[in-house]
Amino acid sequence: MKNICFTVITSFLFALFLSIATKAQHGWFYLDPLPTENALLSVHFVNADTGYVVGGHHDGQTWIGIITKTMNGGITWIIQTTQMGLFWSVYFTDENTGYAVGGIGTILKTTDGGDNWILQNSGTTSSLYSVFFVNVDTGYVVGSGGTILRTTDSGNNWIAQNSGTTRELRSIFFPIDSIGYAVGGDGTIMKTIDGGNNWNINPPSITNTYLSVYFTNQDTGFIVGNNFTGGRVMLKTTNGGNNWSGIPIYTSTDLDDLQSVYFTDTDTGYSVGSNGMIIKTTDGGNYWLIQNFGTTESLRSVYFTDANIGYAVGCQGVILKTINGGVLSVDKIPNDNISKKLELWQNYPNPANSTTMIEYTLPKTFKVVLKIHNLLGEEIKTLVDDVQTPGLKSVMWNGKDNFGRIVSSGIYFYILQAGNERQVRKMLFLK
Repeated sequence: MKNICFTVITSFLFALFLSIATKAQHGWFYLDPLPTENALLSVHFVNADTGYVVGGHHDGQTWIGIITKTMNGGITWIIQTTQMGLFWSVYFTDENTGYAVGGIGTILKTTDGGDNWILQNSGTTSSLYSVFFVNVDTGYVVGSGGTILRTTDSGNNWIAQNSGTTRELRSIFFPIDSIGYAVGGDGTIMKTIDGGNNWNINPPSITNTYLSVYFTNQDTGFIVGNNFTGGRVMLKTTNGGNNWSGIPIYTSTDLDDLQSVYFTDTDTGYSVGSNGMIIKTTDGGNYWLIQNFGTTESLRSVYFTDANIGYAVGCQGVILKTINGGVLSVDKIPNDNISKKLELWQNYPNPANSTTMIEYTLPKTFKVVLKIHNLLGEEIKTLVDDVQTPGLKSVMWNGKDNFGRIVSSGIYFYILQAGNERQVRKMLFLK
């Protein structure tokens, strides 16, 4: 009788999943994380498939920096090199030539797509936090103690520039070859109009620390960071940095900072920060909408390869990806986040490789049970067994069963039981 029941359940589930049209993936989803002890501090892609992430971890005695690479759009990551000291920033001028900078004056260069990284002579022991190139020959690095370095020969030689400050500089950006900006601690904002030969300092705001700067054109730019209370800060200029205005970012907490800002065009931009914060603008930075992924890990860097595909990296080895600009479908976000009916959404990513996110909406408070079953109808994993309030819910499955074992590749079903209502969807898991 037990086998017959399984057969009936299997037939029902199989017929049901055939009738379910697979939806497009939505929002941000996890990629294979690097070992969770790693803080991932910078991400840069050279094309849709190939990208690099840098950061590091503490081994109990010192910081160990890592450089990692993907060649399949973030599905898998390979650690290319490790060495003493964190890597803070990575930048590539083409598919083969790239630079990574970090602690104790470290500058590494590769000319073969990261297969080999060669230590360059930076001439400093300062921590180096940001690297940016305006073309294949000319690049800049900023760091602690007001350090600004410039190369005009593709990194073979680095020359210290007179920054006029001893404050920590955390980010540098050039909208055109001659005009650049550097920002950092104590509210430091610096500008050059002659390719870095001379730098002018805006009157500092000592209560703020600026962590990232990005310009969409010669006139319009953004700075993000935090203030001394830990609150987030965002500034915008529309006149080439002559004036900067604060932009309010409304969230449920004032204890977030913003670590990185990136724009895909003049209207569309993203910023990430602590507590898993991801925000997006589509009107040139005047209004920002929260894209709540659900992670609480600090996100340190964001980068987009085109208008839709983007990556965010952060603490505990977190690597996130979006393939639609991070937006949930309109029908997936009911008014006030509360649907009038029970909805179980398609998992993403699907097929799942190592982790996948399952989301559902509850119209009222329910006793909720969410389980994974195989094609035989056998229970594989209980994900939720609790009373939950109305709204959009999300839960991640790591591909393991109730005993902590990785499941086999194949088709699985996830079944949502909320009160007397039940919904079922299928997914494909690939080891």
